Amino acid sequence: MVDIAGYERKYHDERFYNEIFIQEEYKCVRSDNRDTETIIDVGALAGEFGFYVYDQARTIYAIEPVESYYQELTDNIKEFGFEKVKPFNIALAQRNAQRRITLGGARGGNHLTDDDGQEVEAVTLATFIKEQGIEHVDVIKIDIEDGELEVFAAADFHQVADRIDKIVGEHLGNVHEILESYGFKATNHGINTVYAKTT
Repeated sequence: MVDIAGYERKYHDERFYNEIFIQEEYKCVRSDNRDTETIIDVGALAGEFGFYVYDQARTIYAIEPVESYYQELTDNIKEFGFEKVKPFNIALAQRNAQRRITLGGARGGNHLTDDDGQEVEAVTLATFIKEQGIEHVDVIKIDIEDGELEVFAAADFHQVADRIDKIVGEHLGNVHEILESYGFKATNHGINTVYAKTT
């Protein structure tokens, strides 16, 4: 059983909890279509977005490359009963390879780098979707500090673009033309932009 009250008590003073649960920055992708949606949360941190949309999801694939946040995510899944959230300690990138991710700085401000940092397995979005046997994605939430271009400019993105209904994120301006070329149309919702499939 999900202990949302316990989760709220633990995080009520935390920035990302307040942005998502109190300010509802992702209200634009909330749905009354309960227990039917497949969601991919890219840059999951401690699980905030996945827990916010938990009631509408069938499965939430939570991708978090930073080991300390990934541990926090998995601890929260166990502690508060978020059983529909499947955590992955990987990064999404333009190619399948070992990469590095920055450490330190502001909470949630990490990004892929070719310099010093924590080593992490990186895969393309298409590779991840195929490896997990995902036939259809209702929502991809992505917040990876301007690394979005790597994800959507991957040479194999075309193989899975037609499986995705919506993409939401704060840093999608640099992939606007790419997503439009695959039939997504942008609408602004405060800090976030939603790209929804129109064809």
